Amino acid sequence: MFYVERSQNTSTIFRKVIVRRKRVMFQTSLRAGFIAVLAGALLVGGCSRSNDSSNITTQSIGQSGQVTDAQRRQVSRLAERHRRNPEDPEAAFAYASGLEAIGQGAQALAVLRRTSGARPNDARLASAFGRALVRQGEFEDGLEALQRAEQGGAADRRTLAAQGAALDQLGRHDEAQARYRRALEGAPDDPNLLANLGLSLALSRQIDEAESVLRRAAQQPGANERVRQNLALVLGLQGKFDEAKEVARRDLDDDAASASIAYLRQMRTEPDRWQEIKQHDGQSS
Repeated sequence: MFYVERSQNTSTIFRKVIVRRKRVMFQTSLRAGFIAVLAGALLVGGCSRSNDSSNITTQSIGQSGQVTDAQRRQVSRLAERHRRNPEDPEAAFAYASGLEAIGQGAQALAVLRRTSGARPNDARLASAFGRALVRQGEFEDGLEALQRAEQGGAADRRTLAAQGAALDQLGRHDEAQARYRRALEGAPDDPNLLANLGLSLALSRQIDEAESVLRRAAQQPGANERVRQNLALVLGLQGKFDEAKEVARRDLDDDAASASIAYLRQMRTEPDRWQEIKQHDGQSS
C-alpha cells in the first residue's frame, strides 16, 4: 500500500513550492504562505492507486508523463469488462485503477460514482469512491462517502487516512490527527501516515511535535522522497536551513535544493508575522 498526492505524484514538495510561487498562488502574508505550503504537501486521498482487485495490476505513468500502448490496451480490456457488468465492484475497482494509472482521475471517479450509486450499501465501494473524491479535491463529498464506508465496516487504514486528508484540507486539523492516529494503531511505522500526521500537526501550529513525527517518518525503511522532502519543508519553515538542505539533497540536485531553501528563507523575512505563528508552538489550533 502506498499513498499519493492529487495530480502530481511524481513531483517533490519543493518543486511544487517553486512552481506555485511562479504562479503567484502564495499570498504575501507569511502566515498565509506557511499554511499554503503545508496544505499543498499533504498526501491527499490517503490510498493506493493500485486497484482493490488483487488479481489486476497497473503501472503508474512515469516521469515522462507518457502513456504506453500496453497501458492503453489494458485499460481498454478493463473498460470492456466493466461495460459488461457495470455493477460489479471488482470490475469497477480494476477499471478505475487503470484510469488513475494513466492520469484520468476524473474518469475513474465517474466509474466509481456510477457503481457506488448502484450499490449504496457496499462499504468497500463507498471507501473507494470517497478516496477518489478526495483525490479530485471534492473534500466535503469525499468525507461524507468515507464516513458511510466507516459506518458500513470499512474502517481500514486507507479509509481513515483519506478522512484525515480531507479533514485537514477543510481546516479541521484536530479531527484529522485523530484519524491518522487511529490508522497508525494498525501500522505504527507507516512513513506515509506519519508524514500526514506530522504535516497536520504543523498546520495546527504544533511545530515541535510535527518535526519529531516527520523525523520518525523519514527514518522508516519505507520512507520515500516525498516523506523526506516534507521533513525538509518543516525544518526550513523553522529556519533550520542547513539541516533542511542536507535532507533535501538526498533526493534533489544541489541547484534545486538551494533554490528551494532560498524560497523558504524568503518566507521568513517578515519576523513579526513569523512570531505570530511561533507563539502557538505546542498548542492545538
